[in-house]
Amino acid sequence: MTIVEVDKNYRIVITKDIRKKISIKPGQKIYQLVSGNEIILIPLPDNIDEELDNLCGDIVWNRKIREDLEKYLISNLSDN
Repeated sequence: MTIVEVDKNYRIVITKDIRKKISIKPGQKIYQLVSGNEIILIPLPDNIDEELDNLCGDIVWNRKIREDLEKYLISNLSDN
């Protein structure tokens, strides 16, 4: 466990030991989740389309299906 400080712009640093454990890199998108009084940060895959393809297989996409599957993917990542 590491303690970090929130700067004047409300930013925090993800320390090197944490970055190595979860393999994140600059520019990667992170899902922020609040649970009670805790903040949970979940790295999203670099290519969400590929992840959706892996989860769903060969289906025809439309906007509604894509939005539903993105919500499912984020929810699935939250459970791990």
